[in-house]
Amino acid sequence: MSEPSRSGAVAVGIDGGGTSTRVLLVDGEGRRLGEGQSGSGNLHDVGESQLQVHVDEAWRGAWAAAGTEPRVAESVFCAMASVGTPGNRETVRDLVARVGVGAPGAVEVDIDLVGALAGGLGGGDGIVLIAGTGSSCFGRDRSGRTFQSGGWGSLLDDVGSATWLGTGAMIATSTPPPATVPAFAWATDAGTRVYRFEKFLDVARTVMARRDLEPDGAMEARLRGLHPEAGREAGS
Repeated sequence: MSEPSRSGAVAVGIDGGGTSTRVLLVDGEGRRLGEGQSGSGNLHDVGESQLQVHVDEAWRGAWAAAGTEPRVAESVFCAMASVGTPGNRETVRDLVARVGVGAPGAVEVDIDLVGALAGGLGGGDGIVLIAGTGSSCFGRDRSGRTFQSGGWGSLLDDVGSATWLGTGAMIATSTPPPATVPAFAWATDAGTRVYRFEKFLDVARTVMARRDLEPDGAMEARLRGLHPEAGREAGS
């Protein structure tokens, strides 16, 4: 990577997905200066305050990799998950400015698909498909018209995503499954089997730790109340 000068122009790219937040610094010639990474960049998953922490960590890590002290960039573009509304984009724009990545007027925010399309096709027209923590598709033609499908979140859509595959893995039948599966249950040809609550909680802790989160007492109590066996034990 190139060494940044103390006076040369610097641009910053921020990629915020469900799993991580990455920050890349480049100079005025497009040369990579440094890159940093932190936890989840999904505003809806971690909330505004935690997202700000992750942006700050990744930004400082990028400057550390560049071998110099952080300073305000002349241009910042943020390609983020879960910024489909003007309000969400404004929230991210403000927190990025608060961190000091760039001045408010120098920060632009858009959905992660826009960044993926630009990076994959060098700004040309075409289609990009994301199948990661979530899934969605975005395209742009030569006239600049755009179209997006998917990206509604795991409760409504995201077919082909990690969350969709994980949910599908709970249904292992050789015939069409029932319309609904009981809470905390595996569906097989032999019927349904309830997932042990303590094992479920261990998995939840492991997965949430990837995003610097952990289930608190209120969440654990709520989950325990929903579990068919743990709920009965708690009420006895």
